[in-house]
Amino acid sequence: MKGQLLGLSVAGAIALAGMMPVSYADDDVCDGVLVQSRFALSNCMIESAVAIAASVATQNGCEAGEWHIKAVVPELIYSTIPIQGYVVVSNGEDYYLLNGQSSAMLKNSVNCQVATNADVNTFAGEVFTYSSGSNNYYVNAIIDKDQSLLCITESLSAGNVTLAGPPIVQLEELNSLGFQQEDSTITAAGMLSILGRSGKGGKAQSLPLSAWSLAEEVTIPPLNTSMDEAFELKATTSDIGSGACEIEVEGAVENLEFWTIEGTSGGLTITGTLSIEAEADD
Repeated sequence: MKGQLLGLSVAGAIALAGMMPVSYADDDVCDGVLVQSRFALSNCMIESAVAIAASVATQNGCEAGEWHIKAVVPELIYSTIPIQGYVVVSNGEDYYLLNGQSSAMLKNSVNCQVATNADVNTFAGEVFTYSSGSNNYYVNAIIDKDQSLLCITESLSAGNVTLAGPPIVQLEELNSLGFQQEDSTITAAGMLSILGRSGKGGKAQSLPLSAWSLAEEVTIPPLNTSMDEAFELKATTSDIGSGACEIEVEGAVENLEFWTIEGTSGGLTITGTLSIEAEADD
């Protein structure tokens, strides 16, 4: 995927007045990537969708499939944190909805909470629930209230996936991404781990089940335009079956500033496919 990163600005602001110092994310102090807070929230939610797919594949095997995915953060470009959004994943047989919200934390970290919302959520035939843990945030993000910019360097995610079964299976996902800007394109790399939970209460233990490498490339189009093939996130592992398993999200990005007269909502939208492919060893 090739493209030029244009007009990246973020609706990031300090929501907890008096609890956090005001910081400024201009080019002189940002060692990470300047993004819209709308994109930051979209990214959190799509990461959660990939983690759900990885959890189901880890439990049931790497079965090929394709789903429609749409991430929406219906906020104006100058909206301030807190903001909200959602992700829908479906393919005619499976359907689930994730709700996401982003808010400010102490020490300039930006919180990003994601959870299933519908009464019944299904993916690859599995009924499940998902909720992000407390360690689900952009670490030491620099928030620029005046310019609506957010400087991010790293994201951490911890989520709980419960498969309804029978039997009921409790899994945990842990992932991290480090962000860079190369040739005007956002890139990110990291790891996703799926762990099994055993025991209850203080005796609960987490057992590693699969490890996935993460790679991402994103282009945000100019305001009030859209761009095809602008988002790509891949997760790959060799811990399942006898070959490699790959989960990929590919999509277009629409970057709208205003609510239109016709009633179409503004905001950032990523629309595309989530696919799972297995590659057997020769």
